[in-house]
Amino acid sequence: MSFLCFITTDPRQKPSGMTTKVEQPSFPSVAGAERSGMPGAVWSSFPSVVVGNLSLWLSLSKRGNSMKKKKFELKSFSLILFIGLLLLAGLFPFYERTVEGSKAAAAVSVLLNVATAENQYFIKHKTYTYDWSALDKHLPRIPKKQGFLGAAPKAGYARFFAFTVKDAATGQDGFALDLQLNKEKTEGTATAVRKGGLFDYTLEMSLPEGVFACQAEGKIAKRLCNKLTVELEKLRTPQQESPVTPEAEKRKNN
Repeated sequence: MSFLCFITTDPRQKPSGMTTKVEQPSFPSVAGAERSGMPGAVWSSFPSVVVGNLSLWLSLSKRGNSMKKKKFELKSFSLILFIGLLLLAGLFPFYERTVEGSKAAAAVSVLLNVATAENQYFIKHKTYTYDWSALDKHLPRIPKKQGFLGAAPKAGYARFFAFTVKDAATGQDGFALDLQLNKEKTEGTATAVRKGGLFDYTLEMSLPEGVFACQAEGKIAKRLCNKLTVELEKLRTPQQESPVTPEAEKRKNN
């Protein structure tokens, strides 16, 4: 006879003589992770990674800000330069007219002195002259701030008036003073022709009347001549020591 035996065991019951240890799940600590080399090591390096990335981001941000600042400064400089060029372009013609006006006024003063010297020479010799050396006796000394008169050339040649000693000697950037007399040398005109300047014009002073005239080419030069003519209207020869020539007396009687 055989017997079938069914033995049932309760899993909750521990077999006699056997012990079981149930391990609770644990998470690696930083220290443990460093010892085991497990993912805890990554966790331990996370702060340094974050700090490194943050510093990199800050450096890139600063670099970007500096580049933007440089671009802004470059744009600002370009704008200021453009405005400065516009102002310079607008003021340069005014500056040119002002400088040229002062030079023309100095040349007119010298031309008046030449006319006065010719009239004084006429009083003594009853004739005008082409001889600059003879006129030097009656010409007043020109202040250095006003300009420089070149050496007296031969009779019949132009004499140069400039604003530096070099230009007066070489005949650059100044006025060519010349004398134009009639055959009897009883009448004439003293002229100053602009040389080496930005504008072309000629200053004239009649002898013996002392009437001023200015011949010019171009709008700016004509404006300059008109201004000089208006200013010199009151400086006509009646205020100067001018001789009465026979031709002038005839015109007066007629």
